[in-house]
Amino acid sequence: MRSSLPVNIAALLPAILLMSTVVTAADPSPVDRFEARVHDSGAVAGGKLNYRFLIPTGYDAKAPATYPLVLFLHGAGERGTDNAAQLKWGGQQLATDLQKAGKCFVIAPQCPPGKQWVNTPWAKGSYSSDKVAISDELKMAIEVVEKAVGDYKIDKSRLYVMGLSMGGFGTWDAIVRRPDLFAAAVPICGGGDPSKAANLKGIGIWTFHGDADTAVPTAGTREMVAALRKAGVTQQTLKYNEYPGVGHNCWSKAWETKGLWEWMLASKKSSSP
Repeated sequence: MRSSLPVNIAALLPAILLMSTVVTAADPSPVDRFEARVHDSGAVAGGKLNYRFLIPTGYDAKAPATYPLVLFLHGAGERGTDNAAQLKWGGQQLATDLQKAGKCFVIAPQCPPGKQWVNTPWAKGSYSSDKVAISDELKMAIEVVEKAVGDYKIDKSRLYVMGLSMGGFGTWDAIVRRPDLFAAAVPICGGGDPSKAANLKGIGIWTFHGDADTAVPTAGTREMVAALRKAGVTQQTLKYNEYPGVGHNCWSKAWETKGLWEWMLASKKSSSP
């Protein structure tokens, strides 16, 4: 009896391995839904930008339905050339939670090593966009959005941008540079240009920061919120969640915020670009 046990296990091993393979094949990572692509820029000489592209399930180019689109800007730690690291934080939520709230396209570009979405020191928080030109990387990311709008059935009145840390700066900068383009923005632990607050009155903004952040000062978000409220932006279009005792990594809490995805997808520009 004792000698037969290893034999039985050995006999079952191929079947066990086959079952494991079938389960793995049937249950891929949600991040695998993002296609790897490269954008050749028309505005930046020799410019190329790696990005991931998610097409919503059931998309049919011949059907009348149109879909919203989200531009996601990653943080400094995910810069690179592998066209994968940018999905480390947020990829799963964008492929699952967001899609459950409403099917939409997602563009997730990857900033190259040594580059930034906004060329400003993060430790300063706020900055002047009049003194800092739009970065080539953000310019190309916006090009990718505009190309997708031309190539797919995307609702031009429902374009959104969100990002964390370095991408939080990029999110603020994107709506400052192109307030005509985006209907809503979700900047997480970033900073922006408070002097342009009045230009953002037509954009829904839900922003997040931890009050114990030592990487990007909470003042960067507080100053933007204060400037927006001074410009007359109401609680209907401006929301701010500040987390007591939370450091830089507040994005996990932000993504768990009840109603965030639904709020974003309900935002719509009164006149599309």
